[in-house]
Amino acid sequence: MENFNNDNKNELDTENNTTGIPPAEHQPNSGSEFYGNRSNEGNPIPNQYYRNTNTFPTNNGYYNHAQNNPNLHKPKNKVSGLFIAVITLLVLLFSSAILIVVIFSTPIQSDTGDKPYFSYGDSDYDDNYDANLDDNTFSQSPPKYDYGDEIGIEQNSKPNPNNANSPALNAVGVAKKVSSSVVEIWTYAHPDRFEPNGQGSGIVLTKDGYIITNAHVIESASKLLVIFSDGTEREALLVGMDLKTDLAVLKVEGQDLNAAIFGNSDELELGEDIITIGSPSGLTGTITKGIVSGLNRRIVSDYDAYQMNCIQIDAAISPGNSGGALVNMYGQVVGINSSKYVSHEIEGIGFAISINEARPIIEALIKDGEIKGRVRIGIVFIPVSDTVAEMSGDVAGLHIQSIDDECDIARSGLRINDVITHINSVKVTTLEQVQDLISDKAAGDKISATIYREHSGEGETLEITFKLESDD
Repeated sequence: MENFNNDNKNELDTENNTTGIPPAEHQPNSGSEFYGNRSNEGNPIPNQYYRNTNTFPTNNGYYNHAQNNPNLHKPKNKVSGLFIAVITLLVLLFSSAILIVVIFSTPIQSDTGDKPYFSYGDSDYDDNYDANLDDNTFSQSPPKYDYGDEIGIEQNSKPNPNNANSPALNAVGVAKKVSSSVVEIWTYAHPDRFEPNGQGSGIVLTKDGYIITNAHVIESASKLLVIFSDGTEREALLVGMDLKTDLAVLKVEGQDLNAAIFGNSDELELGEDIITIGSPSGLTGTITKGIVSGLNRRIVSDYDAYQMNCIQIDAAISPGNSGGALVNMYGQVVGINSSKYVSHEIEGIGFAISINEARPIIEALIKDGEIKGRVRIGIVFIPVSDTVAEMSGDVAGLHIQSIDDECDIARSGLRINDVITHINSVKVTTLEQVQDLISDKAAGDKISATIYREHSGEGETLEITFKLESDD
């Protein structure tokens, strides 16, 4: 007989109070990012019964002769080999009977191609995939749709709140109006396997099957499956995607699909109620509600330093929500949710790409299959404002950290640690100012810049010129 003192009992109770690890978000970069559900695979199970056999409880009415009289020993029990053999045989027979019952009582799952009950994050890979497979398999693109259509996104103004004919809806009304215009997207990395490797959401743009989603949802796919709110499944073709803005357009066969109604994101106000609709972790048609927490947030994407005008919200945006709809209380889509613009360090902060920012990108993808005409300078810099420069005794402007050797600016005389103070005679201290100055330029256009350089403890001002590079 073993006894435990209070310390040992508390230790045992603590070990028994274990909790399971919840599924992962990223799921597909979660970056989750991806986004799979795993729980302690390969980890040893901790011993839940710590016993101190050298310490016995005292003052509890139990007297241990063996402990207090070391010379006294309990006689060993003699058990015959025949008895052990009989017990072992009975245990084996009992275990076999249980196994047979379990096998014949378990229903056989048919291989019907239904989407699995488990979920992945946005475009995250499943850990069960064979690591020896050719990496090029993951870089295959989905079948392409012949781009070339010219489709304009029709946007509607927010109704007058005093108009009784167009009242604001509650969450139930918004869900009924918009849910059928939001789809679930499953991605397949291997064309010869039936197991998906990623999942996201999309918005029906037109009645004939154009669908908007995020580029990171489908960038690693070789096949795409779209599932509508009524359960209808269709294979999707890729029209075009743009990783810099995290936007993509797909095409499915269809007629009279329930296309979304689009609003004007410039009409949003701080504190305004909004609804998000998507399929986080494969939970189809999930509705979350929140408010507009911030407007015109210039957010840098995970892909590179390209900034997008985003709407900050407090409604949950999880992996699988990416590509879903941000909707105002009139049932108008005003943004495209993206988990790639989610703050993973702070709770209650999510972002959606404003529809006004996304509109020209989407229209260009439908027409050309890609975004053409982007330009870049070829530098990495730290922006320093006038106030920060005054506080630190430095110079305001763009403090150069690196220069791309393949760009024309590398041959202009610019050096690392120089400070660009003006571009085309306009003072610059932020990335937004730089993007605005070159947004209407073409590759090959000449740009002038004023730089400040420290030399032997003294500063000098120089003028340089360079050509912009293509960034298609």
